[in-house]
Amino acid sequence: MLLFGLWGGVVADRYDRRTLLLWTQTLYAVQALLLTVIVFSGHAALWLLYVLSFALGCVFTVENPARLSFVTELVGRALIPKAAGLNILSLNAARLIGPAIARVLIGAIGTGWVFALNAVSFTVVLAGLLSIRPRAREARAVSRPPWTGAGAEGLRYVAARPELVGVFTIFGLAATFAVNFPTTLTLFAGRVFDVGSRVLDLPREEKE
Repeated sequence: MLLFGLWGGVVADRYDRRTLLLWTQTLYAVQALLLTVIVFSGHAALWLLYVLSFALGCVFTVENPARLSFVTELVGRALIPKAAGLNILSLNAARLIGPAIARVLIGAIGTGWVFALNAVSFTVVLAGLLSIRPRAREARAVSRPPWTGAGAEGLRYVAARPELVGVFTIFGLAATFAVNFPTTLTLFAGRVFDVGSRVLDLPREEKE
């Protein structure tokens, strides 16, 4: 995001967002499939995990702005606040429920098969995107933003509006120091409590 985030937004503005989402979700599925293969093969080298993580992040720089702006094409401007609220609710619910489900599945079928299920789950997302017929983009007649200078123009736009600077500052602090709990929980499970993913979400009395 730090390296290519600005240009990811430019891509989302230049091209059809539904098409971009189809491509990015497909790339997500490919990454998940590769991760499944290396886990089952027993050759999950650290450098390979770094490469897959970097590739995932690169895809995310395009998928995230395309997905968020795609909401306007689905519901129109009048319903954006409600749609955004529903999107955030579903995201936070997934963050709470997902790890618990993963812990149960890892204990039942193993880590490799959980990665495999994750890879297969993208077929549902792709099927949903293929079934969607979004509204026509209101800015269709406007020329595409240029590649050169678009990122700097976006930064100047935000810098000239104190209210946006405040929002981005608060969000940056929260995203950096508060929303990194997946990493924090993993470190606590492995280095503090000396347990694995199978007991990461168990109640404390069960761990003891």
